[in-house]
Amino acid sequence: MKKYTILFFLFLSCFLLSACGKTPTYTDYTGYLTPESAGAGTNSGNGNAPSSSPRQDYVMSGFGQQLESAFDAISGQAPAVTDSTLQGADPQSFANTVTIITSPTPIPLPSETPAPTPSPTPAPTPEPNLVRITKSPTSETVNEGGSALFIAYADNSTGIVWITVSPDKQSSYEIGDAVRVFPNLLVSGQGTSSLTLSNIPYEMNGWRIQAYFNGNGGPLYTAGAYLTVIPAGAGTNPGVPAMPGTSDSVESVTLSVARQAYSDITAYASSYGYSVGSMDGYVYSNAVGDFNVSVSNVKCRITAEFRAYYYSSSNFGYGPVHVNIYNQLGELLYSEHLTDKNMSYYVTILDTYK
Repeated sequence: MKKYTILFFLFLSCFLLSACGKTPTYTDYTGYLTPESAGAGTNSGNGNAPSSSPRQDYVMSGFGQQLESAFDAISGQAPAVTDSTLQGADPQSFANTVTIITSPTPIPLPSETPAPTPSPTPAPTPEPNLVRITKSPTSETVNEGGSALFIAYADNSTGIVWITVSPDKQSSYEIGDAVRVFPNLLVSGQGTSSLTLSNIPYEMNGWRIQAYFNGNGGPLYTAGAYLTVIPAGAGTNPGVPAMPGTSDSVESVTLSVARQAYSDITAYASSYGYSVGSMDGYVYSNAVGDFNVSVSNVKCRITAEFRAYYYSSSNFGYGPVHVNIYNQLGELLYSEHLTDKNMSYYVTILDTYK
């Protein structure tokens, strides 16, 4: 007996020690309990009280019913309350203290502003075909009563007009009207790229021959070519002896054609980067003048013979005769006879060896 008494006190001491420093709190729910109704009904066949589900047992208490009402309010369902569940219960409701939280309205996202479509870059306006002078006439020296040839070219031209300008630049005439001032002057080629003046009087000494081209951006004027006239009795053209049995006027104009040819050769060769030598070995005979021109670059030297001729105001010109091409050591690389070729063929050779 004593042994059981000691064990009882040890058990009691442990219980008291575990509760030390902590005041127990009790909630009295007896006021919310609903006594079992005598007329609740019996289970058919055994006389026992009807069984209830856990939810029904929970609702049977007043406090449980209140919580159930709050739960139903939150869930949006009407509370399933019967007369039997309210017997002895305090009809306290928590519905007014419950905040119904609805689903938030989605905040629309800001619509994306589409990237601006870049405007297409306008195609550059093609440059208009403006008049562009490619060759001006060259100055000439003739004997009184002699002839001279003047040539001018331009790209995109719609027409050419030749004029003559006085030495003091105070008077100018279209070349066809100059015959009113110089009655014996003969003019051929107005409106074309080649102008021929014949029977040139000494009074035209110092006058300038010039052309202008019409077209888009025109009129556009060439550089002026000065006309030097040697008076009669002063001898023939310097550097070109008179040939027996030939006309001095034909010889003079033939030399003018040769000089024009040299001017064109220089322009062609320079455009391809060649250095151009002088007009060498000029020889005149029977309205034909022969001469040589050499051009060179770092690769080669090209020596060609040319021929200028003047048979009449409608039959004159110039062209290549022969060409030799040497390397920088002076060794012959190529040779060709060109009497059946024109100046365009010679320019092709320059382009090939540039």
